[in-house]
Amino acid sequence: MTEEDLQLNAKYVISVARKLGATVFCLWEDIREVKPKMIMTFVGAIVALEKQSKEDRIAMLEFNAKEGDTK
Repeated sequence: MTEEDLQLNAKYVISVARKLGATVFCLWEDIREVKPKMIMTFVGAIVALEKQSKEDRIAMLEFNAKEGDTK
C-alpha cells in the first residue's frame, strides 16, 4: 500500500463515520500515524453510535438530510 492509499483510507473511514452520525474528534493524520488515544476516541464514537437506538439514528439521519437541503 502506498502512502497515498493510507491517507485516502484514513479520510474515507472518517467520512463514513460522520455520514453514519458519529461525532469524530480525530483527524485523518491521527489514524494514519496510529495515535492510540485518538484511535480509542474514534472507536468510542463508533461504539456510542451503535448504542443509540435505531429510531434515534433514523431521526438524526433525516434531520441531517433536511439540514443539507436548506443550505
